[in-house]
Amino acid sequence: SSSSSSSSSLSKPAIDKAAQYWRKLVDDVDPTHVNGLRRLARLEMEQLGNPKQADQRYLMALNNLASFLGHSSNGSSSSSNLNLPIENNRTLNEKNSELDGLINEVLSVMSTAPARFDQSRLFAEKLKRRT
Repeated sequence: SSSSSSSSSLSKPAIDKAAQYWRKLVDDVDPTHVNGLRRLARLEMEQLGNPKQADQRYLMALNNLASFLGHSSNGSSSSSNLNLPIENNRTLNEKNSELDGLINEVLSVMSTAPARFDQSRLFAEKLKRRT
């Protein structure tokens, strides 16, 4: 009988190639690319065993989305993007939804990281309490 494992079925070269792709995107092309940062952080944590890098990437992704929505990492809230025209409400809702998904992912993926790499998790918990 075959046992199914929760680990990815990707080969090491495929994982390295994926990580290389996402690294190039966020390091050379667009450092604010939330999806790129997110995918890279997950690879760093779950496949490459690099919690320090994962923590930094997730923190950048959280900061990028949160600042778009007017939440800063120092806890203050600005309304810079909140007085957008009505047609942008959909974008705002999508970004809020994306942030909620990212928060849940960070809390889940980073739950096994050593305590010294908990910046992204702490920020995610703070953002989760936002109203």
